[in-house]
Amino acid sequence: MNQISTVVTAPPTVAKLEIFISYASEDVALALALNKELSEYLDSDFAHVWIDIEGIRAGFDLNEQIKTQLDKTDILIVVYTGQQKESHGFTGLEIGYFMAQSGSKDGRVRRRIVSFYAGSPPGTTSTIHGIPFGIDDAHLAMSEKEYETHLKSTVTTKHSAAKFLEDLETDVDKFRMLIGLPPNNHPVQARLDRVQQLMLAVFKIFKTRKSNEVNPQKKIIVSVAEELSPQSVELPGTSTIVPEGTGAMSIFGLPDQKISWADFLSKSPEKYRLFWK
Repeated sequence: MNQISTVVTAPPTVAKLEIFISYASEDVALALALNKELSEYLDSDFAHVWIDIEGIRAGFDLNEQIKTQLDKTDILIVVYTGQQKESHGFTGLEIGYFMAQSGSKDGRVRRRIVSFYAGSPPGTTSTIHGIPFGIDDAHLAMSEKEYETHLKSTVTTKHSAAKFLEDLETDVDKFRMLIGLPPNNHPVQARLDRVQQLMLAVFKIFKTRKSNEVNPQKKIIVSVAEELSPQSVELPGTSTIVPEGTGAMSIFGLPDQKISWADFLSKSPEKYRLFWK
């Protein structure tokens, strides 16, 4: 008699671990790499990784789609390198909104923020658990093959990214057990292999980024004197704009001189004023 094997999958409406990846625009390549590795590694029947790849964050306030996703998010992942700017851009709004929804969503998993960062963690998450990329100039001097070999000897079960994946596995298992399925029991080596893949992808991005770095001929520095709350939607009037390079302010139709944000808004062409604001 032929045996018929069946695959048990989750029903379409099963509850899932919801993960939201937040990033500043200059870190989109890193965010996409992280999204790829997590989406492929976690059980898609019981975990959903969400990332804004449609550019719906265009604007200073959170739109309804992002708010809706954040409302049901269990884990907010912040990707941050501080490249080109020290502030965390639009993601600061996402962090503030998520933190305002305090407490566990439904008691199954601990709602939390985790940052993946280069250098120092973003100020908005400096007191929250972080995972450093840990790639410095000495690593970037290596070839891809050398760094791959380096990863094989340094990525162990104690690696912060490996511990994070293990935590995610535990969270996903809680959702499996809700419908009577046993834990997934990921092999340890599979977890370490996935971390190595992620770190190698990050290395390639940093390597390319470093080789492409140039000093712009024109640069505008926006300086904010006071602390901004996560709910801030525009710059204080006392903020300053400092141009560097000839003609840096020509895009605004203004002379190349330091100017306050309030003066900038009053002097910039009316048809563009709201857009710049």
